[in-house]
Amino acid sequence: RAALEGILSVPLTQSPGESRASPAALARPPREELEALWNASLPLDAVPSNLEPTWTGDVRAYLCQRGFDVGWLTTPEVRGLARVLPPRERFPFPSWWPYPPEVYRLALLGFEPDGTRATLQARAIRADVPAQDKTRNPRGFSYAGTLFTDDRGRAFLQALQGREKADELEAVVIAEGLTDTLKLVQVARRHGRCWAVLGMVSGSASAFRSLSAWPRSVPCWVATDGDEAGDRYASQVREALPADVAVERVDFTSRQEDTP
Repeated sequence: RAALEGILSVPLTQSPGESRASPAALARPPREELEALWNASLPLDAVPSNLEPTWTGDVRAYLCQRGFDVGWLTTPEVRGLARVLPPRERFPFPSWWPYPPEVYRLALLGFEPDGTRATLQARAIRADVPAQDKTRNPRGFSYAGTLFTDDRGRAFLQALQGREKADELEAVVIAEGLTDTLKLVQVARRHGRCWAVLGMVSGSASAFRSLSAWPRSVPCWVATDGDEAGDRYASQVREALPADVAVERVDFTSRQEDTP
């Protein structure tokens, strides 16, 4: 395969006897409330005339400070991937989202393994927030077994669910967390790669057990962090996917201009 300069890859092998049982049905936020909150949120490049410009501008500044080029995240193909949660005076937040949007403002949807909307996660945009508090999920509901994804990734999941032929892809790339998902979408768009990007959170590994129809012609590239948690995520993906799906650990960190 043609690879980006600087990618390091290591094939991952599967241990025998791994269970592939589908994840149990889990409690999610009410669909209508989730849809309403997402629809009330703002595109990253929005500058509403009836809202303080810094509301969305602070999110763009946060991303730029972390090395993102927001232009690549606001192209028509990926403009709906991330949004800015509205201020409380603009939207009556449901009880399961008690967090201050002044802090937790950058949001992504989480999807079920079949590509349906399931949950939402928001990232703090303030530097003084402790690392353990940098993200928030709906209170009282589970986000286990969900994935972040771009449009290509969602189409891939939907094709697997319907046992249909998926679009031609160079690879499906697995990211770790909200900002790394955005990073890899940016890398793919900047370099014209035909990748589907799926983002993991804690508990996402169970989603991969539902993907037994994964086409054997599409490799899975796991781009999780090189720490203990990233190693664990990579092993979980390898164990969850069918043994004849090619799974490789990849490292994009040498491409510093793309690494927030």
